[in-house]
Order: sequence, then C-alpha cells, then structure tokens
Amino acid sequence: MENKEAQKDILKWIRSHHESLSPSQRKVAEFLVQGGINVIHYTITEIAQRVGVNSSTVVRTAQSLGFDGFPELQSLLRRHFLSQAKVAQRMQVGSQHLI
Repeated sequence: MENKEAQKDILKWIRSHHESLSPSQRKVAEFLVQGGINVIHYTITEIAQRVGVNSSTVVRTAQSLGFDGFPELQSLLRRHFLSQAKVAQRMQVGSQHLI
C-alpha cells in the first residue's frame, strides 16, 4: 500500500472508511480500533472468533480499507500501538525523574 495517510494514522484511516464497510466488516474495524495494543498479537482466526465473523471477513475488511491483505494492516497497527507505548513509557520515565 502506498497511501501515506493510512501510514500516518491508521486508526484515523480506519474510522474514515467506516461507512463504506459492510456491517460485518464494521464489527472487525471497530474491534481493531478499540482493541488497543492487544490486536497486534491476534491471528485472523482469533479476531474472527472474538468478533463473531468468518476469517474471510477479516481479510476482506483489510482489503476494503485498501490493503493487500490483513498482514499489511496488522503491520501498521503494530507500528501505531508500539509507538504509542513508547511515548507513554517515555512520559512515565520522565515523570519519575520529577519526583
């Protein structure tokens, strides 16, 4: 995928495409956005089971969002959540120095 907007803020990208998704795909998208850092560890099958859809729906959701497949979407989610975790960790360390 060459879309810089999706790479810049994947959660915003998913939210902006919410209305164009089918109801089942919306469930997957909502799970990915609301699931936090845990979603980077789930397999397609685990996501499908947690959301109550077929595994193919998880893959189609990624494709409907403009990705070649779920691994590409998961990679951007991983990058997003890990960068957020690093920021939070830096803030925690910084606040400890103030005490």
